Amino acid sequence: MFFSASRCNDLLAQGRYTAGHSQQMVHPMQYRPHRYPTQFPIQLLTPQGRQQCRVMDINSRGARIVNAAPIRRGEKVRFRILNDEVAAVVCWVKGNNAGLTFRPPITPFQVDTLRYRRDAPQGRHRGGIGFSSAEM
Repeated sequence: MFFSASRCNDLLAQGRYTAGHSQQMVHPMQYRPHRYPTQFPIQLLTPQGRQQCRVMDINSRGARIVNAAPIRRGEKVRFRILNDEVAAVVCWVKGNNAGLTFRPPITPFQVDTLRYRRDAPQGRHRGGIGFSSAEM
């Protein structure tokens, strides 16, 4: 059962839950930074071996990946962004989807790299104005 932050504080103030129970039963709403949608292919290194996955959304603190079937919550995983190795912990698994928390958080440059697909068709880029050289 989940309660709003104000309801959680009310229950704690009334002494209806101890500190130990409050962590398990009362969950204040937590802010999560915006996740950018993407479809970036990665090779994930898990305790069971390497597997091809796809990053579906990303921010500096975490990501959602697909095709991550044999991993479990709490496992430490790694993958590469260009020449940098990124370490993460699996925080949830549902079917072939998994949520990762980066340890430590990744840089804004790494987030931007993962926002754009390596295998995307060449040509027009997102955010471009759309003028060709003939129009200028």
